[in-house]
Amino acid sequence: MRLVKTDLRGISADDLLVRARVVKDRMSNNPLFPLPAPSMAEFGMAIDELNDANVAALDRGRMAVHKKRTSYKEVATMLKRLAGYVASVSGGDIDIVMSGGFELRKRSTRIAELSSPQHILFRNTAVHGQTKLRWKPVHGARMYNIRIKPVSGAVVQLTTSSSRHTFNGLITGEWYSIEIEAVGASGKGPKSGMTMFMAA
Repeated sequence: MRLVKTDLRGISADDLLVRARVVKDRMSNNPLFPLPAPSMAEFGMAIDELNDANVAALDRGRMAVHKKRTSYKEVATMLKRLAGYVASVSGGDIDIVMSGGFELRKRSTRIAELSSPQHILFRNTAVHGQTKLRWKPVHGARMYNIRIKPVSGAVVQLTTSSSRHTFNGLITGEWYSIEIEAVGASGKGPKSGMTMFMAA
């Protein structure tokens, strides 16, 4: 199980600098981490370069912004490498991870049971044979199975990853029944109640 948080998505340059400086301060001369890769000297230089580039980019100059992006990527890459080093040295010891200045990765919780889709709504559009279907998203669902059946026809099943779907080519004036079930890591959830609508 990974203990060290390495996700840097969406983090600003300012926040990255704060996080990098904390790690550098905690890992420098720390006997628990004798051979960090990259070295703290290399990491410190990259941090300084990002800081300078961040200030220079305030005027939005093209070259300055490019330098900021390059420096940002360099510091982020080094931080992830150090996270891997700390994780390997720690052997799963949380105190060692935290002594390196890294945040702990949140434990993922598996959703044991899914609920049935609720608040199923239909809306006929101005296009003949077109009906829009939507429902409240089910927590933990990765996809949904939809079963649609005209009163005088056979069942058709389709799968979608969204909590909405547009039906086309329906028979105007025909009644249809709908059932929806959520599907997640733990399997299928209970089906929604049977719902009826008439295609326009």
